[in-house]
Amino acid sequence: MVHWSKGPRAAETRAKISASKMGHVRSPEATEKQRAKMKGRMPKNWEQIKPLANINRRVPSKVCPACKTTFQRWPRSRKYCSRECSYTPGARKRGKSSHAGPRHHNWKGGITPKNRLIRTSTEYKAWRDAVFERDQYTCQRCGQHGGDLHADHIQPFALYPDLRLVVSNGRTLCPPCHRVIGAKPYTIPTKTQVRYKQKLRRLCPS
Repeated sequence: MVHWSKGPRAAETRAKISASKMGHVRSPEATEKQRAKMKGRMPKNWEQIKPLANINRRVPSKVCPACKTTFQRWPRSRKYCSRECSYTPGARKRGKSSHAGPRHHNWKGGITPKNRLIRTSTEYKAWRDAVFERDQYTCQRCGQHGGDLHADHIQPFALYPDLRLVVSNGRTLCPPCHRVIGAKPYTIPTKTQVRYKQKLRRLCPS
């Protein structure tokens, strides 16, 4: 018989140990004694298993500011119980109120162009979705259905500010058709632009 510190045990020795342990159940007293003995002691590979141990820590709970339901907040920076609650208009306002406008660290006095403010607004996105739904997501020039589509203003965006959010002033176009018929009529095209428009007409002849 070889001692365990001198090398692996023989097959006969392992069989005897297995037979002696078969059916053995540790008593509650022995379990509590072992737990008290190991309390406060860290394993040698604690630095490796520490990230795994943090997974089982207590997850704090929080009340969703949108629907007022209690949920387990994980990760800790999570504010809303679901994505739907984070997309509500009130949630967007609450989330931006502390970092928008003069409170933002990069505030420069409100120099964002008016064009950008309108095109990134909720009203403009609603207008765009309404145009797509009315045209059934189909290009009104070549008939392309789905894919990359643009919501074009029939009357130019820059010249008719009162018609910017009117659904009847919008039409659905694919990018090639938008480049062909969406050119500004009040600008003089260069030779390069003319050749480019002719090339687009060959690609999208309708």
